[in-house]
Amino acid sequence: MGKAGYLTKKYTKGKFYIYVRQSYRESNSVKHRYLFSFGVMPEALNKMYRILEQEEPFPETLSESHFTLEDVYDWILTIETGVTSKGRSFLI
Repeated sequence: MGKAGYLTKKYTKGKFYIYVRQSYRESNSVKHRYLFSFGVMPEALNKMYRILEQEEPFPETLSESHFTLEDVYDWILTIETGVTSKGRSFLI
């Protein structure tokens, strides 16, 4: 079974929030469901580092969706470089 979501950002009230989100189709429209919130930047990046360094437990909701520490590492690179692993822009 594959992974059920992707990293996304949301700009609200002057701040960027980082989420893992899942998109699905329902009645000919695309809906979104947030699987996990890392919180507001730059604290979200710090939380990812703590998870990667295993100072914080790996979130159960992410492991249930088949995400691993390798995904967290990729998300850190995405935020720091501003480019996803598939070459899309992810500037904050």
